[in-house]
Amino acid sequence: MTGIKIDGKIIAQTVKDRVKKAADELKTEGINPCLATVLIGNNTASATYVKNKHKSCEEVGIATKDHKLDESVTQQELNNIIDELNADVSVHGILVQLPLPKHLNEFVTTSRISPIKDVDGLTPHNAGLLAMKKAALVACTPSGVMEMFDYHNIDLEGKNIVLINRSNLVGKPLYHLLTEKNATVITCHSKTKNIEQFCQSADIIITAVGDRTKFTLTPEMIKKEAIVIDVAISRFREHLVGDCDYEIKKILADFYRIEKKFELAVKIYSELIEEKPDDLWYTLYLRGICYEQSDNWEKAELDFLHSLRMKRNSPNVLNYLAYGWIERDIKIDESFVMLIDAYDANPDSHYILDSLAWAYFKKKDFVKAAELMEEVIDMVPGEAVSLDHLGDIYFAMNRKREAIYFWRQAKDLAKPADELIDNIESKLREYDAS
Repeated sequence: MTGIKIDGKIIAQTVKDRVKKAADELKTEGINPCLATVLIGNNTASATYVKNKHKSCEEVGIATKDHKLDESVTQQELNNIIDELNADVSVHGILVQLPLPKHLNEFVTTSRISPIKDVDGLTPHNAGLLAMKKAALVACTPSGVMEMFDYHNIDLEGKNIVLINRSNLVGKPLYHLLTEKNATVITCHSKTKNIEQFCQSADIIITAVGDRTKFTLTPEMIKKEAIVIDVAISRFREHLVGDCDYEIKKILADFYRIEKKFELAVKIYSELIEEKPDDLWYTLYLRGICYEQSDNWEKAELDFLHSLRMKRNSPNVLNYLAYGWIERDIKIDESFVMLIDAYDANPDSHYILDSLAWAYFKKKDFVKAAELMEEVIDMVPGEAVSLDHLGDIYFAMNRKREAIYFWRQAKDLAKPADELIDNIESKLREYDAS
């Protein structure tokens, strides 16, 4: 099962805009903000991180000083460089890129940075302040994750969050930041048993392992509509990758579809279709849903038919295609047969049962339609669309009081700005006028 993928690029630009404004204000006061980075050795992922940081600094008007050291550098030599940067009044932030080569001591290194220049918040002073909810400087990755939640107005209170990382740079700071928001946080790591079970129950998964040979987050580990944030980066099979083994474009497209940003979703699904993935039939089906929801039935119908040619007995595709025809009062008999097949294949789907009941309604078998729609309501009592359909069926049966009752229930349960509300209000006005 896939989850929701949050697009960090859009959020990053809003942060950059704020930082640029702050940097410009400092310059008017005679302060030219400067970040000094220290990169040791030839770790590809670390080099990418540092390169991106310098690029971002340039975009927002922050000066940089780049120190690239050979992997053989001694602890004392590294300490001397940090001391020089601490004393340099033109440097306002120091970032020593982690991880360090094994012969260097991470605690000694990070502790040597001046707390007021410790942009990653790794000194004992800043880490302690974070644990006491008094942090002034917090590591960029945890801060970026929290920015994502704020940007999308995601309420973390009471959410079950699985955090797959326990490092000082990511996992531990994130734990404190998330618990400050009253989330329930489970930290998983290399010694965690049954990590799949923890993930499958999570509302939000934040993964930051960065080693595909040790951990990979797979689709079956993610429950429906869970939020997935992958902040890992490593080189695997000659590619820079995160912890997730599924195609990032696919997850982003799914996110846009769920958020009803259908134009963006269609664009990405179309790119995936050009790449001819193994699950091409399913990608066509999802793009068809987006077209249907955008009132472009002609394209939706083509995608559903194309999908069915590849996977003839998919109950979900049969359902969407048949329901689309029924709603447009075309191919009613053919749709009816398709829905019977879909229901036989998946009798537990209330969506398919709703469509089948609606097919009986279109065939003017109101008694059977009402019987099936009542089953749907028993399965999902709060389904606004099914309640509205049941109201329509009762109205056709001249059971108008019951129709009004279910229409009003549907209206109360519909999401704000849902066009269903306008449709129900129109029906209620017509009834009152009559």
